[in-house]
Amino acid sequence: LVFLISIIFLLMIRNFLMPIFMAGLFSALASPSHRWLTAKLKGREILASALTVFGIVVLVLGPLSVLITVVVAQALNVGQMVTPFIEAFIDQPTIISDWVEKIPYYNQIMPYRDIILEKAGVAVANISNFLIDSLQSFTMLTINAIFGSIIMLYVMFYFLTMGDKLLMKILYFLPLQDSDEQKLLMRFTSVTRATLKGSMIIGLMQGCICGVAFALVGIEGPVFWGTLMAVTSVI
Repeated sequence: LVFLISIIFLLMIRNFLMPIFMAGLFSALASPSHRWLTAKLKGREILASALTVFGIVVLVLGPLSVLITVVVAQALNVGQMVTPFIEAFIDQPTIISDWVEKIPYYNQIMPYRDIILEKAGVAVANISNFLIDSLQSFTMLTINAIFGSIIMLYVMFYFLTMGDKLLMKILYFLPLQDSDEQKLLMRFTSVTRATLKGSMIIGLMQGCICGVAFALVGIEGPVFWGTLMAVTSVI
């Protein structure tokens, strides 16, 4: 009966597993700040949890939502600008010839010039259409992201308030010694915190530097390209 109820419960919350997981992750990262606030507020855990969640909304989710909006807008602009650029290349063979002559192994590439340009035009057109079509589904994705963020913050509030008691309950059912459970917990938390902070800080720095460099040299969509480089850096 317990097994059957657990399966039904997991099926019910399967769409919320990622927000719950992110809530646990953010709670572990924000736990030092929560403990510090609790001490400053003379043991008022609920108020400290509310302030911690509010701080995450202001410092993380707010700027992130603005960044995503700017990135999507610039991605659409980049997709729309590349198409006429390729079309102009195709319509003016002299420009293409001048540009291709600068490429290494020009003689080997030259016999396949028409095929390369045709494939490039098709690829750019497909990318542009994909970006424009994605705008329609972006609204639904935004709604899902907002709903998931609300669930994450709601769960995170309770994780911060009563996370220690919940964690002790979970560890109680694990078939390990208490000392081993504490070692695993500390190692998992420390490695996760160090990995996330290191990867995100390095990716953010690289994305910001590249975005500023692109903006200085006049490349269209510097926020989009900088964000793309930051994400690929983290990956």
